[in-house]
Amino acid sequence: MNFFNKLFGAGKSDNFSEFHTLVEQSMEELRLKTEAHNGAWRLGESSWDIDQDAGTVVFTRPDGITARCSVQIIGTYNTQDSSWLWGWNHPSVIPALQSHARQVQTYGEKHGIEYLTTQKLSCTENQAWEFTALACKLCEAQGAYRCPTGSTLVFITFGQVTLSQLSTKPNLTQSIAERVNSREAAVAAYQAGELEKVYLFPIEFGGNDAEINVIYVSSPAAAEKKAFDAEVGRLAKQGKINSYEACPEYDDQSFIPSRIVVKASGEQSIQKIIEIMRVNDK
Repeated sequence: MNFFNKLFGAGKSDNFSEFHTLVEQSMEELRLKTEAHNGAWRLGESSWDIDQDAGTVVFTRPDGITARCSVQIIGTYNTQDSSWLWGWNHPSVIPALQSHARQVQTYGEKHGIEYLTTQKLSCTENQAWEFTALACKLCEAQGAYRCPTGSTLVFITFGQVTLSQLSTKPNLTQSIAERVNSREAAVAAYQAGELEKVYLFPIEFGGNDAEINVIYVSSPAAAEKKAFDAEVGRLAKQGKINSYEACPEYDDQSFIPSRIVVKASGEQSIQKIIEIMRVNDK
C-alpha cells in the first residue's frame, strides 16, 4: 500500500486510513468472489471473448460450458512500460463500457485521490488489480478478470453470470426427459453420465443426502445452481444471508424438473430461476 501513500499529503492521515481500508476490503471481496467463481464454474480454466457492441464477455470452459456476463472495462495495463490507462475516455473502449471506470473517477474527484483521476499513470500489475477491485466493490459487480492481449492486459468487471452450453452439447434432449420418468430411471441416467445429481438444500449449508433433498438435472442447470449457491455462501459469510430455499417445478411427466426456483434472503436478498431446457432430438 506504499503506492497509495503518494495520494495524500501531510495532515490527511484520516483520508489515507479510510482509503487504505477500502482498498484492502475490495481486494479481499474480489478474492472471495473469484474463489466462488472458480469453484462453481472454473473461471480460471476458461477462455474469454469480449464483444463491446453487445456489452458482454463470454467465458468458455474446456468442456464447452459457457458463462455469459455483462462487462465493463476498467482500464488497460501495458506490461512493457508498466503504465495504466483508465477506461474512462480510453480510445479503445466504447462509452457504454466506461461506466464503472467513470464511477471510480467520480469517487476519486470527491475524495481528492489523484491516481483515480489521472488517465495515464505508472504502476505495478498488482496496483492495476487494486484499481479493478475498487471498481468491483464500488459498482457492486459480480467479479473481475484480467484479459491478456499480447503485452497489454485488459482489466474488466463483470455482472450476473448466465451459464449455458454450446449448441454441439444440448442442455437436455427430449428423449432423455421422457425416458426419465422415475427416481430409478434418473439414477440410471446419472450413473450413465447423462444427468447430474443436485442437492436442493446444499450439503455445505447443512443439507443431507436424503432422497427428498436430491434432484437430477442437466449439466448446465447443475452449474447454475452451484454458482448461485457459491454466491449465497459468500454473502452468508458476510452475515447478509440467513434464509435459503430451493423449489423444483414440473411441467410434464418427467422426473426431471422443468426449472428450479432458488431464493436466499436476509439483510440482502437474491433469487434465480434456473430453467432446465428440453431440446427436441426427434
